[in-house]
Parts: sequence; structure tokens; C-alpha cells
Amino acid sequence: MEQERAYPSDHYTPPPAGQPKQQPFAAAGEVPESQAHGQAWQQRTYGYGAYEKGVNPYGKNSEHYWNASSNDRTLAVLTHVLSLLFPLLPSFVVFLVKNHEPGFVREHARQSLNLNLILALSYIASSILIFVLIGFLILPVVAIFGSVVQILAAIRAGQGQGYRMPLTPNWVK
Repeated sequence: MEQERAYPSDHYTPPPAGQPKQQPFAAAGEVPESQAHGQAWQQRTYGYGAYEKGVNPYGKNSEHYWNASSNDRTLAVLTHVLSLLFPLLPSFVVFLVKNHEPGFVREHARQSLNLNLILALSYIASSILIFVLIGFLILPVVAIFGSVVQILAAIRAGQGQGYRMPLTPNWVK
């Protein structure tokens, strides 16, 4: 007796022996209603593009994470925009207030805080390197990079999407 192959999809199990195998979807691109909610997060893009192979980096059954209300999106946008004017302060305050609430605003505040910490260290290093004249080149690049990334994150927050800050370690968990 031939052993059944393992299927990569969690949602599809092969039929019992003797019955014809069916495709998990009726037609290309068509998702059964029972699976539509679980696959919604797979079709979105977050920071670096769509996640591959159906792996949700925020854990199993966390699809509701991206269903942000209008108030949540507004607060996340304000966190990024105000961080352009007052570095560290808005993202730190929002992160402290929303620290015990998992979700959209906390993640955006956390990402903004991580970026602002890196930018602060980069500004300090650039200020020190001004004495060697290379700091004059690094300082504007760091400032432009920080502004562009915060603006991109604010746009993604306004669209209700997550955003992973590029070139930024996750120091704040």
C-alpha cells in the first residue's frame, strides 16, 4: 500500500483511499469562504513585500492584528509624523501607553522607537566624526534617511498596514 503524501497546506487534507483527490481551490485565485479570512494576511505586503510560504511572522491566528480601526491608524500616523518634529518623545509615549495592548498602534510605536534610537546614536556618531570632517557627509544622509523612512511608515500606517523599518535592529520588543 502506498503511503499518502504530506501536503504543505494546513487547510487541505487528502481524501480517504479510493476517492479521487480534489484540488483545494475550485479555480485559480478562488478561495473558499472558510479559508478566506485566514489567507487575507498572506495577500498583503508589509515593509519588505509579501511574506513567503504563508508564514505569519506575528504568530499563528494573528490575522486580526492588521484590522486596525480608524482611530488606531490615525494614532499610528501621528506617532510617525510627530517623531519627525520631536525625535523619541512621541514614539516613546505612545509605546508606553499602548505597551500592554497587542496590536497595530503598539507595533508602529515600537518600530518608530527603534528607528529613533538608531537615529540618535547615528547623530551622536556623526557629531563626533565632524572633527574628522567625515561627519559633515554622514549627518545629512542620516537625517534624510530618517525622514524618508518615517514618512513611508506613516503612509503605511494610514493604509492600515504594518511596516518594518529598514536597517533597524529590534532593540525594543
